[in-house]
Amino acid sequence: MAAIISRIVVAIGAAVGAAAVAALASGATVVGGTYLYMSMAAEKAKAYFHVFPLNNEYERYTFDVENHLQAGDIILVSTESQIIKHAVVYIGNEEIIHFYGKQPDKSECEGEVSKVGKHTMIQDRTPHVVLRKKHFNKIQFDGNIKNAMKRTQLYNCHDNNCIHFALSLLDMSYCYDEVFSVMVTN
Repeated sequence: MAAIISRIVVAIGAAVGAAAVAALASGATVVGGTYLYMSMAAEKAKAYFHVFPLNNEYERYTFDVENHLQAGDIILVSTESQIIKHAVVYIGNEEIIHFYGKQPDKSECEGEVSKVGKHTMIQDRTPHVVLRKKHFNKIQFDGNIKNAMKRTQLYNCHDNNCIHFALSLLDMSYCYDEVFSVMVTN
């Protein structure tokens, strides 16, 4: 089965570009072009965001999360498991806002919007990528935060999760696939 998948990936790589071949050579799990789609969507995110990866010491040194965040920055962080990532948004004044399900073992449950201190969030979780919206509108963003804090939301891991929430604050719900892809490929 793995040999068949490898041949399919090589064929896709020949037709679309070298990305699949490079992914296969690096040991990535590639099934049915999913990696190609994710890579292309992650690349497309750069049309909407400045992307700051934080995957090694050099990247963390050149973009110091403690000192370089701006209001509206989406931060993709690791949770306790180091596998699943979570999206939070820096809102300024050393605060972060995020959305999560109150019952993490359920795919759908009551959601909670919460503001926490930036230092607390960064101490408890590892930042992996910062996405900074191009053409940011602070007035609209502040209004979206006020509205989000007032309403009750149902959390759904597929249709209304932390990424959906972060993008809604920036009026960018149409970028879900691109941000999800950045999260998966980093």
